[in-house]
Amino acid sequence: MKPAPEGLPSRIAREVITASGQKCDGVAKAERDATNGTIVANCTGGEAYRVYTEEGKGPVASAM
Repeated sequence: MKPAPEGLPSRIAREVITASGQKCDGVAKAERDATNGTIVANCTGGEAYRVYTEEGKGPVASAM
């Protein structure tokens, strides 16, 4: 698990979650983890995702 792409956490989270086809009506909160660079995003509907970069696959969003 590598750091999420650089940029504003809420924008990166929204883009990666949408591109992965996951459910998220809107990002209510997104914070970058200072220790590993991943992003934890909470959606307005209650869903939560960790956004990171997977070697050979690129940015991914996994449900928490």
